[in-house]
Amino acid sequence: MSWFFSGVASFTAEPDEGLLPAAFGRTHADHQSPHIGSVVQTIGALVVLAIFAALGLDPVLNMFTWISQVGTLGVLGMMTVTSLAVIVFFRKKHSGAPALSTVILPALSGLIMAALFVYIFLHFGDLTGTTGGMLGIILPALIPAAAVVGYILALRLEKADPVRFANMGVNQI
Repeated sequence: MSWFFSGVASFTAEPDEGLLPAAFGRTHADHQSPHIGSVVQTIGALVVLAIFAALGLDPVLNMFTWISQVGTLGVLGMMTVTSLAVIVFFRKKHSGAPALSTVILPALSGLIMAALFVYIFLHFGDLTGTTGGMLGIILPALIPAAAVVGYILALRLEKADPVRFANMGVNQI
């Protein structure tokens, strides 16, 4: 088991990107777990469950369905953007690459995923049982709202601290 923890220790020794408080990623001396981040996440989950309980909503029937559908919508949105990013990347970096794998198939998959995104977005209430209420509008709207907030925060970080902005994603596994 020591081979596992030596790998974890070497992973956590990489430079911190500084986008979240460093305490969230700090590992426990004995267990090598990110215990502070885990506690923060657990408290957040308890708060959400308490809100559902206070509103008399079934956490499994309501929360799981809603959150998994919002997650599906978010993944489809990110995969759509990624398909388009493939096209842009190969246009800029490898202009001689085969068009089938660098333009045609990514464009086709991007269009299909965009169509699914729009369909789920427009029929969110029907798919989750929130038809007729504001949740059928608010929940899917969280995805484009998160994209806009993320974009604004990235622009702000790029202007305020170009070094941290440039280091985003350098600690990939």
